[in-house]
Order: sequence, then C-alpha cells, then structure tokens
Amino acid sequence: MEAESFGDRLTGLRRLGPGESLIIRTSSVHALGMKRPFRAIGLSSDLVVIAHATVRPWRAIWFRRCSYVVELPLEVAPPPIGARMEIKGG
Repeated sequence: MEAESFGDRLTGLRRLGPGESLIIRTSSVHALGMKRPFRAIGLSSDLVVIAHATVRPWRAIWFRRCSYVVELPLEVAPPPIGARMEIKGG
C-alpha cells in the first residue's frame, strides 16, 4: 500500500494486515507507539534499494539519499541492496 495521507504516514504498519507493506515518500520513519520491531527499506527516487534496517519500538531511522521508505513486517526478508523495486496495486 502507498501512504497517501498524513494518517497513513502516521500509523504506518500498525493498521495493515499480516504480510502487508507500506511505501512512504520520505527518507525517515519512526516506530513510536509500536509494540514490535519492523524492517525499513530505503529506496532511491528510481526505486533502487539503497539500505535496509530493523527499527525497534520507540525509535526512528533516517536513510541518507533516499526518496522512499518501505515498511515491512520483520518476518519478511529484505530485498538485496541494488535491487530495483516496483509499485503494484493500490
């Protein structure tokens, strides 16, 4: 799912179902109010994976040179650095 509103960006993965992901046009995300860690994937403007990290509850992360961040459940393996991502669905 693509975050289109302030509410989508604020709540992040908390409102999505198991296995769902969220892409946000930003270079930083937070885990304020989260009970479990999640995986964050930093993407360039042309959707190439630049970095990934685990974000623990009540922490924030910033990816330098990233235009998008994808939030994934921790159990989903991250794509390799250099992989080109694709946005599907709505």
